[in-house]
Amino acid sequence: MAGITYSVNEGTNKEGQETYELSVPVSHIMKPGMYTLGYNRQSGLAQFIGTKLSDERLIDIGGVGHTIASEMSNFLKGKESFVKAGLPHKRGYLMHGAPGCGKSCSIRLIAAEFMKAEPSGFVFFWPVNGNRLNVDAYYTLIRKACPDSPMLFIVEDIDTGITYFEQGMLNFLDGHERIDGVILLATTNYLEQVPDRLKARPSRIDRCIEVGMPSSRERAAYLKSFGTDEETIEQLVRMSDGLSFAHLKELYVSTVLLGYKPAEAKKLLRLPNPEEEAKYKHRKPIRIGEDDPEEQYD
Repeated sequence: MAGITYSVNEGTNKEGQETYELSVPVSHIMKPGMYTLGYNRQSGLAQFIGTKLSDERLIDIGGVGHTIASEMSNFLKGKESFVKAGLPHKRGYLMHGAPGCGKSCSIRLIAAEFMKAEPSGFVFFWPVNGNRLNVDAYYTLIRKACPDSPMLFIVEDIDTGITYFEQGMLNFLDGHERIDGVILLATTNYLEQVPDRLKARPSRIDRCIEVGMPSSRERAAYLKSFGTDEETIEQLVRMSDGLSFAHLKELYVSTVLLGYKPAEAKKLLRLPNPEEEAKYKHRKPIRIGEDDPEEQYD
């Protein structure tokens, strides 16, 4: 990295997505937007791959999405206060909960709210298999081109790749180069598999937030987004108590779109192992600074 000025070459990949590759010398400036961080093994260059949020309705589970989005908004507006205090202007969030409980829904809602910020910012989806990605290079490039643009780095299922890119993440968050205007938003299904040095360390992860299973009201709103009639909504909500959005979606597909009877459709669901389900059902909220979460399960 030393002595090399990185820029971006614009192009298109096989799927027709816009791509931007780090190269030398300076030749192009990226525009704010949403990108997936990638790596082109053939060219040896890091990539920005243009992406969009899915069209699936944004449901806020337990108010988690709006809570984080609201704090993020205040954080971005308070940049001068951080600078005046001599503190890096960065923030880290970790959402945890059972598989399919709605963390991805919250991610999309938060990202959508972030993109409304002024000045316009960048949302980067950081893949869990991105062990080769030097995120410092991405940050340095964008910061030179857009010194005031906020950046939101999203890492879903952080536990599945933590052994591969943890050091790179820590180098980025705690490295010699000061980072400003940066928010890290991560999710995990298994909080106990995320090391304490990351999840229990403010300035790396500042907020650890549990996302519970959707309420009856949230399940009804989700089904209504498909144009489901009230009778079917009431029936599916009643029989999906304690189930995730992923299971609720499959119930809808099986009954409404494929014609299965509701009771039969529920039997076909691949429900969680009872012990696994109990672990989430009885887990106490995790707060930074408390004992290891493994000791908090009943």
